[in-house]
Amino acid sequence: MSEPSNGNNSVILFAREGTGSSAGAKWGDMPTTPVPHKLLVLAGGGGVGDTNFIENGLLGSDPNPRDSRTGRQAATAAFDFYPNIKSAAWLNEFCFGVRGTTTGGGPYVSPSKLSNGRLPSWSIEESQDLEAGVEYKQTTGARVDKVSIEFSDQGFLVYKTQLMAKGVTLTPTGMTGSVVDWAEDEVFDHMEITKLQINSVDFLQAVTGSIDVAQNHFGDHYVAMGGGVRRSLPRRKAKVTGKIKQFFEDTYLYNLALAGTYVPFEIEWGNGIYSINHYLERIRFKRTDPKLVDGPADIEFAFEAAKGAVTGTSILATTTGAITDAEMAA
Repeated sequence: MSEPSNGNNSVILFAREGTGSSAGAKWGDMPTTPVPHKLLVLAGGGGVGDTNFIENGLLGSDPNPRDSRTGRQAATAAFDFYPNIKSAAWLNEFCFGVRGTTTGGGPYVSPSKLSNGRLPSWSIEESQDLEAGVEYKQTTGARVDKVSIEFSDQGFLVYKTQLMAKGVTLTPTGMTGSVVDWAEDEVFDHMEITKLQINSVDFLQAVTGSIDVAQNHFGDHYVAMGGGVRRSLPRRKAKVTGKIKQFFEDTYLYNLALAGTYVPFEIEWGNGIYSINHYLERIRFKRTDPKLVDGPADIEFAFEAAKGAVTGTSILATTTGAITDAEMAA
């Protein structure tokens, strides 16, 4: 009897598309000589190339269904990352967009923000260790469509991502090129939150919360003779939202919600040398009211963000890490 593929033996590689490719490489073209980067994945995940059945509407002499046809491929993926002192800056670029120049001589400061232009894309490879030989599931044209960054009083900092892609294939031939292993570098956890400010004031009552960024890609660009895969994956207007849950100790957030004013929000994880900072220049809270419960009352405020005049974006992600500008570009 054969044993099944085991995820603990899998290697997951992420290669920036356009690096090492032939001239004129486009979105969805796997690099021909890539330098893949292995990022730490929390609980697995992977690419999925689901296809649908096109029902045969033929009416015959009996109620039996007739042969269906295969429809187009809806290529998606989902990964949960532990951003670490090397991968965080690289990951921010793929989650948010425009990357500024990395500065410093180590640690290195790398900013990323929501702005115009196309999001960078990945070719992703996941190995499957079958007894008959390794098979490689390859997802091309993968762009982060949604990312949720959650925080609480303890636990690892996780980027929960949902991706849209061009296509997914299974092949016995792996990507070529060397591997840069970032999986073993130091990660961040919520005990290392060093700043959580609302309206530039320390907010010490937060229990849990999240920042949620949706790029809202248009995923329905298929054409005749396109082989059932997406022709492109353009962005639409992004949406930056989130929530903060607190025990109802005072009316600070409640009053901000009633006023409906925009205020800055900032959160940072750091270990004294390296850090990840998310700054939302303008957010406003949605009103909600506490309810009577058996025990301490908690209340969760949802918020939405808007573009700020100073930063020129709705979210600015800045890392102080161990990655140079040249490594960022790879």
